[in-house]
Amino acid sequence: MNSPYRPSGPYIWLLGKFAAMPSWSIVGTTSAEDRSLVALSQLCNYNRLANAEFLRVEPSSSRRPNRFRESTIRKLDARQKNASRIAGKSIQHHPIDLLCREEVLIRMCKNCLTSCGQNLIIDISSMPKRFFFPLISLALSSGKHENIIAVYASPAKYGATLAEDPLPWNAFPMFGATPLTGKGLKLIIGVGYQPLRLSEIVNGIRFNPDNVELLLPFPSVHPGFVKNWEFVRQIRLEIKQLRD
Repeated sequence: MNSPYRPSGPYIWLLGKFAAMPSWSIVGTTSAEDRSLVALSQLCNYNRLANAEFLRVEPSSSRRPNRFRESTIRKLDARQKNASRIAGKSIQHHPIDLLCREEVLIRMCKNCLTSCGQNLIIDISSMPKRFFFPLISLALSSGKHENIIAVYASPAKYGATLAEDPLPWNAFPMFGATPLTGKGLKLIIGVGYQPLRLSEIVNGIRFNPDNVELLLPFPSVHPGFVKNWEFVRQIRLEIKQLRD
């Protein structure tokens, strides 16, 4: 039995490696960012789009007041209009609340994947982590999709940080487990850009470098890797505070 082929590289180069598969389904995100439509646009430019299922991630209705809500909705409307112009009747939009219940999120992910064929692209460029982790897990476990490509479009530049923690730290949907205590406990951190309120998840447990592992993104290019290493520096400070 042949092992799976797992190439990585530029998006168009990857599609060239799958020249025998002329049409692809894509699951993406309607977001406020321009880059959320790059993968869809290029797929259409090369005439390889079968269908598109786009999650329109709405600002949480449970968070009030939200000073960014109105401007975000305007950008979502504009981006959805552009996506429909690019893909025509081949695209379906699925509105979903950013902080929806886990069962709602999983049901929506399953609905999107049900409409997709055996060749699947998942565009995680502007997709919240609590969406794309279960989405990829469901796609891999379904047995329906023979070829799965995850793509990511980097922005031309980064603006001011607008991140916040709307909820306490928790496991991603479908990745929860019974909390562990004792000697075998290990903290695994995916390195990103903003280690927001990391100390809240440890609940008083004293971590040290021996039981902390960092998952570094690869490849990471400038300016992303600079932000990654700043993240690591902040993690070291957090761990030092937990030990002191």
